Amino acid sequence: MIMQTLTDPRSILPRLLFQPVAVDDSGKEIDPAIERAGRRWPSLHPALEVAAELARADSIYEAPAEARELALARLPAEQRFHAISPTPSGLACSCNDWPPTTNAGPGDGRYCADILAYLLALYLQRPLSPLPFTAEELWQTALEELRLQMTRAAFNQWLLGSFAIPEASTPLSLTVAVRNQYAQEWLAHRLHPLIARALRTVAGYEVSVHFITS
Repeated sequence: MIMQTLTDPRSILPRLLFQPVAVDDSGKEIDPAIERAGRRWPSLHPALEVAAELARADSIYEAPAEARELALARLPAEQRFHAISPTPSGLACSCNDWPPTTNAGPGDGRYCADILAYLLALYLQRPLSPLPFTAEELWQTALEELRLQMTRAAFNQWLLGSFAIPEASTPLSLTVAVRNQYAQEWLAHRLHPLIARALRTVAGYEVSVHFITS
């Protein structure tokens, strides 16, 4: 196993995983890349097969430039994104399969299917899919959903004038400013399940939300 500290795993790991030395760069396709990586690291084969499925479905999504995450992955049938983020020696993922019980591959050897799919997309130079919402758009659309589910008085008292803070939000977690501490506590403790359901309905995946005073 190659052990090294990676300043930017996106520039090194795709080549080390999917491209042997002196291989012809022409015809970069999913199946040959997966086959080559599987021959070099047989223990990665099950995760590589799932990575190929993710790549074929274009299920690797680009995180916003200001987000800590590099990318997000989600199989089409699932409702939850997994976040891929950098570490000093490679990449981390929020899925249940990371960290692996056995390390294999270049860098720190800690790979799950989502990380492999992300690196495969980089290797194949495939554009990552855009997320359907910015943080502001997601919250404003969720507010319209909540407006239909609450009385006008309750909506105006607790949610009117609230807004998402982009620099403190990610596609998986919104930070929302509300007008006073009373609203903050009420939303966090009384209305949180309703808001979480509205966000899940709008986004199509789980989104956490944290409230602060503006």
